[in-house]
Amino acid sequence: MRGSARHARWEMAAGRDAPSDPRDSGKVSAWLRLANGTVTGSGYSSVPDVLGATSPAVQATDANRPVNATSANGLPIANLTNHVLDWPLSAANNGAVKNGIACWCKSNLVGNQNLFAIYNAGSGASAAKIDYFLGGGTTLQYFCEAGGLATKTTFMTANVWHFVTVEYDGTQATDQLRCLVTVDGVVLGTTNTAIPVSQPTPTGTMAIGSFKAGTQPWVGSIGPNFYALNAQLTASERTALMNFEAPT
Repeated sequence: MRGSARHARWEMAAGRDAPSDPRDSGKVSAWLRLANGTVTGSGYSSVPDVLGATSPAVQATDANRPVNATSANGLPIANLTNHVLDWPLSAANNGAVKNGIACWCKSNLVGNQNLFAIYNAGSGASAAKIDYFLGGGTTLQYFCEAGGLATKTTFMTANVWHFVTVEYDGTQATDQLRCLVTVDGVVLGTTNTAIPVSQPTPTGTMAIGSFKAGTQPWVGSIGPNFYALNAQLTASERTALMNFEAPT
């Protein structure tokens, strides 16, 4: 592996001690990879977890399938206007005390949009857990269970790729430390309130690209990878993950 082009690229980006592969930190618990996805009709009908820890994210309805495309530097991406993938919940993407999501994405930042949600108001889950929501296109509202909230105004640039993470650790001592929201490797100064020390573990699915089909869709792109986390990342781990297959 040390002689591979992938490892060389990672070392240049994140330092020689950085992991050579997203799974090497031990904190990526599930990994949806568009390069391994199945395209049927209008777009992605199934995207597998290459770690085998969860079932694939799927979309049976052709009109709701994220449209397969390629970034300027040749990486597979999914374009979204009114599309959603449903990712079955398991221990790997549904932790109670520690969990997180990381991905490259871009948005037009117009109107109300959901990047992902585990919620019971129609998004496919049996209970409310998390919801990454843009209000009016500019204000992030990350709902953490039914009461906890992390907010930030003006944190992304429209139609520009950003690497975003949400990293939850209920064992941390304060609201601020329990929920970290980052953009392009930088921890945002979110306003955090009532972040719980544990979260429910609902059954059902996570919606990716919308709150649910036809409701508050993400208008932009995601890809080439979508990660679930089982712990908060260090700064170097976050940078390394960000620089692995970064779209332009």
